[in-house]
Amino acid sequence: MFDGRVHEEALARWQRGWAAARGWNDSQYVDDVTVVRTGEPDRRVEYITTEHHATAATHLALTDHNPPG
Repeated sequence: MFDGRVHEEALARWQRGWAAARGWNDSQYVDDVTVVRTGEPDRRVEYITTEHHATAATHLALTDHNPPG
C-alpha cells in the first residue's frame, strides 16, 4: 500500500509497466483499487491503492473470488 502522497497516476503507470513486462493486460480497477496479476504461485494478484482507500482494498482482498489471472 502506498501512502496518500503518491498520485493516482503514478499507481496507474506502475501497473501498466508491471503488466507490460509480463505481457499481461488483464488488470482491474475496482473501488479506487488497482488489481494486477503478479504471476507468483502463492500470490496471484496484488491490490494497489493509496492509504485513503485502504479499507476498500482490504475488503476487496478478503472478498475477491475472481481476481485477474
